[in-house]
Amino acid sequence: MKSSILYGAALALFAVTLGSAGEASALPGGPPIACTEALYGEFYTVERYRPLTGWIYYTYLCEGPPGGWSLYMVCDESHCVLY
Repeated sequence: MKSSILYGAALALFAVTLGSAGEASALPGGPPIACTEALYGEFYTVERYRPLTGWIYYTYLCEGPPGGWSLYMVCDESHCVLY
């Protein structure tokens, strides 16, 4: 029980940190493709494996002008956090 509360608090802090980071294209490890006019409104998910927490999925949204990837959602094996 203690570890799940600690894990939840750590994930919440991580989510706040990413949410305050601004545009996701500035984050390391974002989508490997540019957000172009042809991709406006499209989602792109990046998967990462972390030995302590398992798979984490970062979903980005290509937004309209001025363009750029924005962090939309972060998910792990048990839940998701929307931005």
